[in-house]
Amino acid sequence: PALLVMLAVWSWTPREPSWEGRSLSSWLKDLEPGRWNNLDGLGEPNAAARAIQGMGTNCLPFLLRRMAHLEPTPLEQALIKLEDQLEEHKVKVPWERAGPRIDGRGAVLYLAFQALGNQAAPIVPEYQRWLFSTNGNKDQIAAELLALIHPEGIAVLIAACTNRAVPNRFHCLVVLAKAAPPNPEVTALFLRLADDPDPDVREHALFPMSFSKIEAAVIVPIFVRLLADPVTNVRTEALHALYRLKGDVRSAE
Repeated sequence: PALLVMLAVWSWTPREPSWEGRSLSSWLKDLEPGRWNNLDGLGEPNAAARAIQGMGTNCLPFLLRRMAHLEPTPLEQALIKLEDQLEEHKVKVPWERAGPRIDGRGAVLYLAFQALGNQAAPIVPEYQRWLFSTNGNKDQIAAELLALIHPEGIAVLIAACTNRAVPNRFHCLVVLAKAAPPNPEVTALFLRLADDPDPDVREHALFPMSFSKIEAAVIVPIFVRLLADPVTNVRTEALHALYRLKGDVRSAE
């Protein structure tokens, strides 16, 4: 009987997909840190990217499983703790640094999703639930991955930015600012947050707005108006936002 149960489980377990004689796990190893130069490299012809694209949606159950077992490394845990401490003291973390804010095995997932593109759309609901996670940096990794899926993943991030049940709404805002292509929904979200009655919301919206893909002609007048905000932190962030725009300010005048 035990043997029959094992055979039944094996028969219902999806087999790992393969491409050109190599398994998905083997191709994912080619995406591990140290085997690529930068996270934009998949825009060029890349054997691992082509293999993942070829395996398509067959990869999704295994990428989901990989996310479920993903735990932050000791370095990632230290960074998460440091960032939490900085946030408590109202110190901004330099989110605008290039590339996704994930390392190690999370970066492998990012590159795999980057290769899949919209083929990953069926898995969006599963990754959406990780936005509510407080386990390490899974919520932040999920946000980075969802931003690669247009329009389904972008729509989920837009909704998360105004959902107070999402622990790290600010990171979702930052991801949208960096990754989302210009579209009316993202622009409307940021404009709405910049007028929110809660000063903390206004303040946190200004930072990602300053490096978003929204046209300077749209956001510069908002920053100028908020220089007269009654709350000091909002006025300060508006000034910093204008400084970050630099040359774009003149072009918007």
